[in-house]
Amino acid sequence: MAHGKDWKWWSLISGMVVLFQLTDAAEVLRRTLDFNFDGKPDVWEYYDHDRLVRAEWDRNFDGIVDYTERYIYKENQLVRLEIDSNNDGQSDGWKFFPDPNLRHEEWDFNRDGVIDQWEYYDKELLVRKENDTDGDGKPDQIRRYVYDNRMLLRIEEDLNNDEKIDGWVYYEKGVKVRYELATHFDGKVNRWEYFQGGKSAWIEEDTDGDGKPDQWTYFNPLAKIASLRTRIEKGEDFSALAQKYSEHPSATNGGELIVQRGKMESRTLESIILLEMEPGQLSEVIPTDQGFYLVKMLEKGEQQARVQLIFVPKE
Repeated sequence: MAHGKDWKWWSLISGMVVLFQLTDAAEVLRRTLDFNFDGKPDVWEYYDHDRLVRAEWDRNFDGIVDYTERYIYKENQLVRLEIDSNNDGQSDGWKFFPDPNLRHEEWDFNRDGVIDQWEYYDKELLVRKENDTDGDGKPDQIRRYVYDNRMLLRIEEDLNNDEKIDGWVYYEKGVKVRYELATHFDGKVNRWEYFQGGKSAWIEEDTDGDGKPDQWTYFNPLAKIASLRTRIEKGEDFSALAQKYSEHPSATNGGELIVQRGKMESRTLESIILLEMEPGQLSEVIPTDQGFYLVKMLEKGEQQARVQLIFVPKE
């Protein structure tokens, strides 16, 4: 790089305004970036012989630096990144790079000089996380991340650091679907949480210790009807569930009723029952304008059918 007078040039890269400046005090290049096109820099990057050594961020776009990163090298290899997340001059995050494919991070979230969280990465995938929840500087909760072809399958949790798994979080196509928990730290699952679209849908709990759920909490109608279908598939009595959960007039009769052509409250439901279902069959969840239905076919004729039905209205 040249020495002498300060010099600058502007560039437009990926929708950002970028200003480069070379000082004559040292071969240090400063690059500023304007992310929101207000004519004011939001990021300042400092380079020494083409190596990024410091970055300052104005994340609130108020002209005040509130986040700083410092890059430490050894023999031209990045070995450590120090983070000051509120720009008070004290580092509260550290990223270490012992190998090009490995990284581990340490975080002081309470900003009290004690590490609260440790994270370990292999080829950019988080494989282990440790947390200190009591402030003694030692991890007391450990989570291990299991992948298949770089797709997260499950997280295994040791929640009291006794080297035994207490929690299992399961994923399908990268989306959380189920969380199993042994709340007594004895390896026996007594709480199951199910998710739809990554959001909590319902919780099942075993309160008497027999390994089977006996208490359910639902967070939306679709979750309730989906859970009821699962429970029926596992062997629970349709009549008992209909009496407890269905909001159809047939609930008092265990959900049993006669469906006649042209007399059902929902044409969609009538069509599925009379045209698609066979005796003994349990339907999928049937959505209608009124709510969600679950149907078990008992007997079927040409113009009518005897069924059991559970109805959960929309919210």
